[in-house]
Amino acid sequence: MSGMDSIKVNKTVNESIYFKRLSNGMKCYIIPKLGYVEKQAMLGVNYGSVDYVFSAGGKDFAQPAGVAHFIEHKMFENKEINVFERFMGLKASVNAFTNFTNTAYYFTGSENFYECLRLLLEFVQRPHFTDENVEKEKPIIAQEIEMYEDNPFWVMYFNLLGALYKESPIRQKIAEASRGYKISRWKHCIRAIAHSIGRRIWSCVAWERLTPNELSKLRKNICRAVSRWM
Repeated sequence: MSGMDSIKVNKTVNESIYFKRLSNGMKCYIIPKLGYVEKQAMLGVNYGSVDYVFSAGGKDFAQPAGVAHFIEHKMFENKEINVFERFMGLKASVNAFTNFTNTAYYFTGSENFYECLRLLLEFVQRPHFTDENVEKEKPIIAQEIEMYEDNPFWVMYFNLLGALYKESPIRQKIAEASRGYKISRWKHCIRAIAHSIGRRIWSCVAWERLTPNELSKLRKNICRAVSRWM
């Protein structure tokens, strides 16, 4: 396929994965899903809960534990639009997750794929942090943590990690920061975001019913949307 760097074919499930590394470093994977109604795209970055200590610009920084999960929530805060309502208007749902090494934002829907993809790529480029909206989010995440701690398997899992690893950041709970309200200034979030984006390790994965011509169109849409990132 013209314009793509490589194609991997899985003959067992009869699917192909088209790969393109964009000029800004983003890895783009496109998976045509002929015969499927649901469409989905995911935008991820290798920035997770273990990455709260890092070096940038010759300086060492230490963020509060759990800052990646906190940022995941706040990236949906937009000065101009309500991100969730905009996706609903496009007949799609949007969500995100954070694990130890990654954060990902994704949508699913059956219509308006390109509009949803453009919105997904745009809203993560425009973080809006203020002291007020950061403070507002803390009790929301604290409530989420309480929900996790009602799950015996979740508690047992992190108790085991804490016993196995004395110093590794993997022993920290993914949503640890908000419980003790350790994030006191939104600059922690801004600094972490600047670092995660600046490392140029974003990936975009799209699942869609695509013909060869539509595949080329999708690749060009992603290129245009992220051309100003770095």
